[in-house]
Amino acid sequence: MGGLAAHIALLPHWGTLVVQERELDLGLPASASSASMPFTTVPELLSRFDRHVRDTRAALEPVSDEAMRENWTLKNRGVTVFSMPRVAVLRGFILSHLIHHRGQLTVYLRLRDVPVPSVYGPTADSRG
Repeated sequence: MGGLAAHIALLPHWGTLVVQERELDLGLPASASSASMPFTTVPELLSRFDRHVRDTRAALEPVSDEAMRENWTLKNRGVTVFSMPRVAVLRGFILSHLIHHRGQLTVYLRLRDVPVPSVYGPTADSRG
């Protein structure tokens, strides 16, 4: 569960990479990310997530629509995994990816009897 939470905290950072770079090769040593960086407290992890969201918002602000339509490429050891417009990467690969893993995390939390907050409306935990 900690690994999943760390992954969720990192995902917004990918938005900065998508906006500022033309490609990312996951097979290169330089692409090692803070996903593998351990955290010791929940506030530390939340701070990491908030920082990545803030940085990505700042990176997105000056970007033109034209730049958002330019292709961005994900590679692994030089082999293209996919290449698509930045806007599609942000929507499909980052936001949808984040939503998917957030759903997984809520399931894991509920299995540990941790009440989950409302995401799309009241939950069984918030009904009194």
